[in-house]
Amino acid sequence: RKPTEVPVSYPKQWRSRISISDTAPLGAVYWRLGCAQGGTQSRPFVIGELPEFIESESNSAADRAETITLPVTINGQIHGERDLDYFRFSATKGQITICEVLARRLGSRLDPIVEILDHNGQRVPVQIAHRGSDPLLAFRAEQDGEYLIRIGNVSFRGDPSFVYRINVTASPT
Repeated sequence: RKPTEVPVSYPKQWRSRISISDTAPLGAVYWRLGCAQGGTQSRPFVIGELPEFIESESNSAADRAETITLPVTINGQIHGERDLDYFRFSATKGQITICEVLARRLGSRLDPIVEILDHNGQRVPVQIAHRGSDPLLAFRAEQDGEYLIRIGNVSFRGDPSFVYRINVTASPT
């Protein structure tokens, strides 16, 4: 094109379809894209065994929490300053619930803070361990009812690169 012509607008996003074999091993598979102008860094694509749930806005307040059914893998992002994500689930008295967060292990910029809240919005005592910077929480429900998972970033920052996956189960991990 001539320099005086209108510049070409190249798409920055596109739709693709990926097929995954039923026999593919669970875990992270690394991939990258390339073209004549270069390529991306390798990025993980995680193959899991739980049903997948994709977060949608606006779930940034307890009264707008998205309802999930266990077991599930939640996929989301902390996008924007002071963004928090809330998810609601049911548990029975004595049930042990495990929440495994994957963020830094996926190359995300998110430094996650995760809390479990009861139906009154009060924090529930949890046992916590870490795999690198990613927390792994376990708690025992004190009563039947609804509980909330609240996730945010430690610094209140966020953008599209602050992604996470949370595996939520009522069974040992």
